[in-house]
Amino acid sequence: MFSAALNYISRGNAKMKGKKPMLYIVLVIAYIISIVPNLVLLCIPSFRDYYGDGFELIGAYIQNDQDTIDRLNGKTNEDENVYKSQGQLMAEEYEAKNQKNAIQRITGSMNTVNFIYDAVVTNVVQIGIAAIFIGVGKKTVGVRDMFSGFTEGNYFSKMISVALKKLAVKVAYAFCIIPGIFLNYALFMVEYLMADDPKLTFTRSWEISWQATKGYKLKLFIIDLIFGAPIYIGFIAIVAYLKILPPTDDPAKIILPMLFTLAAVVIAGIILLPYRKAAESEVYADAKADAKSYGIIRRGFELFDETDIEDTDGPRMTYFVG
Repeated sequence: MFSAALNYISRGNAKMKGKKPMLYIVLVIAYIISIVPNLVLLCIPSFRDYYGDGFELIGAYIQNDQDTIDRLNGKTNEDENVYKSQGQLMAEEYEAKNQKNAIQRITGSMNTVNFIYDAVVTNVVQIGIAAIFIGVGKKTVGVRDMFSGFTEGNYFSKMISVALKKLAVKVAYAFCIIPGIFLNYALFMVEYLMADDPKLTFTRSWEISWQATKGYKLKLFIIDLIFGAPIYIGFIAIVAYLKILPPTDDPAKIILPMLFTLAAVVIAGIILLPYRKAAESEVYADAKADAKSYGIIRRGFELFDETDIEDTDGPRMTYFVG
């Protein structure tokens, strides 16, 4: 399995020859598009404070700094409460409740905005990205193709297929990690299928992906492990730094290293992303070929490509090709 994963990576790298600058531009644009809601929310002071407090709270939990955890969660020190009047305690309790409600409203707003934006925009852009990686090395593709999900019709089916896929994977992860991983790889072909044949319904794209990924899930998992290594190392570095850092009242000592490391992880992820996407597209090509040979894909009626010209069923091909 490991050698098969390396073979897909090698094949993906070979087909990107001469196209890497364009692919990096496409992926950077796609990443910027995906974070537009968060960039807008950062312009709002309450959301900006929420992000800062969030980083500080993560650091406090890792360092086991209970005072900071209590402060950020609106809890007060019991020893200090002895010297406060009943009115002060009630006022602090009221303020803590307001702060908790504000955080819940902010979190809910962020999740709602991101979910809607991802469904309407980001997920459809990902279909365009899939179309680029399917076509690279075979035909001329460019930046404009990343928006093909919007221009080639069947928009709502594309939007629903990817949005429901991501929602299903998140729900599976919420119950247990292993079912989430399984479902993620079982439906990995959805974006590629919708890019390859815009006329597919979302139920059909799910059905094909579910059946065609048999035998490929472990290979995809190994590919993700290989390309995810720098990201795992980055997060381990953050945890290690916060573990050895003594508790501090200066949030900058926690937030800034986390931001720098997070930025390094994001940059590493962007650098490796074309290679991972290219390898995935090669897995997709093999899985699609197998699905056609086993009759999972109705050859000549959906996901038509040059291999279908060799189909021996004359009347069907006469209808499809013209």
